[in-house]
Amino acid sequence: KYTNLGIPGLAMAVYSDEGWWASSSGYSKIETKTLMQPCHLQYSQSVAKTYMAVAILMLYEEGKINLDEKITRYLPQDVIDDVTGADQMTVRMLLNHTSGVAEYNMKPEYVSYLLAHPLHVFTTMDYLGFIRGDEVQFAAGSKHLYTNTNYVLLALIGDQLTGDHAKYIRD
Repeated sequence: KYTNLGIPGLAMAVYSDEGWWASSSGYSKIETKTLMQPCHLQYSQSVAKTYMAVAILMLYEEGKINLDEKITRYLPQDVIDDVTGADQMTVRMLLNHTSGVAEYNMKPEYVSYLLAHPLHVFTTMDYLGFIRGDEVQFAAGSKHLYTNTNYVLLALIGDQLTGDHAKYIRD
């Protein structure tokens, strides 16, 4: 259906009690008409944000986090010091992209480094280093703007509350 609508290629896998199902459609490389295979590597991109949001909401259900609390309650001082306006941002604002936090992804220094070092594995603190001291994009809660930095901060909050947000998500 989706490749017929113009998506070059896609792969999907589903696991259930009945076992695994995997399939693909379209092309992994349209220039050479290389068919997409379920085993091809895929960039996760913002799909990871869904997992992080679910983890934060599970922590909320467990009573470990208040979505309307300022993020300063959950973050260490060195992070708070790097994020302008952190004292005005709530966890909910990070989740729904209304925090106004600066965006590392739009910084020329970040993009240049990424292009020059495509195999570099960035840490959350690396990302925050690109926005250290930058002004907010807008007053917290006044607008919506998709901003990757929101989820970097949520990952750090997840680490503070679980010890390791990635392990928490895997478990």
